[in-house]
Amino acid sequence: MSKVQFINHSSLIVTDTKTRILCDPWYKGTAFQDGWSLLHDKSHDINDLDFNFIWISHEHPDHFSIETILSLDKPTKFIYQKTSDKKVKKFLEAKGHEVMELEDSKTVKLNEIELTLFICDGYDSSLLFKFSDGKTFLNVNDARLDLDDELSKIKPFCGDSIDMVAIQFSYANWAGNMNDNVIPAHQQELVNEKNIEICKALNPKAVLLFAAFIYYCHEENFYWNNNFWMKTSLQAVSKKGFNAILPKIDQEIDLEHLINGFERSNEESLQFWRNKHNFIKPIIFTSSIPDEKELAKQYNSFYEEIWNNNEKKMCETPENKDFYLSLFLTD
Repeated sequence: MSKVQFINHSSLIVTDTKTRILCDPWYKGTAFQDGWSLLHDKSHDINDLDFNFIWISHEHPDHFSIETILSLDKPTKFIYQKTSDKKVKKFLEAKGHEVMELEDSKTVKLNEIELTLFICDGYDSSLLFKFSDGKTFLNVNDARLDLDDELSKIKPFCGDSIDMVAIQFSYANWAGNMNDNVIPAHQQELVNEKNIEICKALNPKAVLLFAAFIYYCHEENFYWNNNFWMKTSLQAVSKKGFNAILPKIDQEIDLEHLINGFERSNEESLQFWRNKHNFIKPIIFTSSIPDEKELAKQYNSFYEEIWNNNEKKMCETPENKDFYLSLFLTD
C-alpha cells in the first residue's frame, strides 16, 4: 500500500494503509518576493486533496506557502521540525492548526508509518518514511545531504538500500548575468554531482526528480529561463545506472513496482513540462521609485522589518561582521 503521488513542484502525498501525508503544498501565487512562479500555476485546490497530515520541510516560501496554507478551510495536523524560535509552529497554531514537532534523527510512529526527520544546514530537513509493508522512502527535498557529513548520519537509518528518494533536480540560486551561459551550466553540473553523490550513498531503487518545477517570473530575472535543465538532470542520474523518474502532475508511484523503467512516462513528462516552459512570460514588473529620498525610505523600512523579525547575532560571524552592500543605480 506504500505509494507516493506527485502533486506539483515539491509537493507529494505519501500514503500507507491509514495515513496520507501531504508534503510542502504550494499550488498558487509567487514565491521569493515575486521572483518565482509555478510552471503549472493553480494546479490544485488544497481542500480537494485527500490527506490527514501536512509535513513542511522548511520555511522557504516554495515549501511553506503562506497563500496556499491560508486557503485551508479546516483545522489541520501539521508536522514540522523542532526549532528554537517556534515561529512556524506559532503561526500555524494561531490559524487554528495543530503542530507535531519532530526532533533531529529521532524516530516516531505516526499510525502505521515510522518517521525520522533529519535537520540539515540548521533550517532545512529531510524525512524518512518506513511503511507497514517494509518499504522505505526518503524525501530529501532541497536538503544538502552532501555537506557536513549529513549522509553518514542518515545512512544507518536507511540500510544498504532504500526503495526511493525524492530530490531537487535543479538549482535555486543566482545563476549568472544576462547572456552568461557558463555560470548556469556550472550551477546545474554542481546539482547533478550532488544528486549522484546522494544516490551512490543511499543506493535507491528509484530516484524521483522534483522540487524545481518553476520559472523566474519577474522581468528582471526572466532571462534565467533561457535554460531548461530537466532533460540534463534526468540524463545525469540515469547514466549512472539509477532508475530516474521525472513526474507529471498527479502521477502516482507504487513502491512495490519500481523495477521497471520509466522511460516512456519520463518522455511524456518532459514534453508536458517543456510545453509549459515554452509559454512562460514575465508576470511581475519593476515599479519606478521617483527620487532618492523615497529609495532611502524604502530601504530603511526593509532593514527595520528584517531585524525586527530576526536576531543579528544569529547571522553574525567574524567574516561578515563588517560587511556592507553597495548599490549602483542607473537613471
